Amino acid sequence: MAWIWLGLALLVLVAELLSGTIFLLFVSLGMLLPGLVLFFRPELPFSIQLLMFSVIVLIGLVVYMRSRKRKRFREDNSLNSPDVGKLVEVKEEGNRASYRGSGWDVMLDGSPEPLKPGRYRIVEVRGTVLIVADPQADNTSANAR
Repeated sequence: MAWIWLGLALLVLVAELLSGTIFLLFVSLGMLLPGLVLFFRPELPFSIQLLMFSVIVLIGLVVYMRSRKRKRFREDNSLNSPDVGKLVEVKEEGNRASYRGSGWDVMLDGSPEPLKPGRYRIVEVRGTVLIVADPQADNTSANAR
């Protein structure tokens, strides 16, 4: 019976490598555990084997879901930035501005062109780059409504 579990684990591992998902990796590890345990305890009931398989797969699923949640938070972290909505002043024409005591790269939302001197509203923070929008454009569009 151990060889059946190990053979299935190998087949699922090959399917995992071909599909590119990570979930099948947990299924393969779940099949590997009962196969290895059966070498030392061949009299182990099938229900215990299934229980070991299920527990490993569920643990893998929980770990996978938690890692996805953390990754999603890192991707959406710019929305939680305390800088979004604040004003930054560009003193010279170009893509640099001083903000909170240090130099930042500044980029107009959707345009790589150099900014003209003036005040801009921060709409997003991407690493060390402040993505800004012209606050006058926001006011004119709000007044037009």
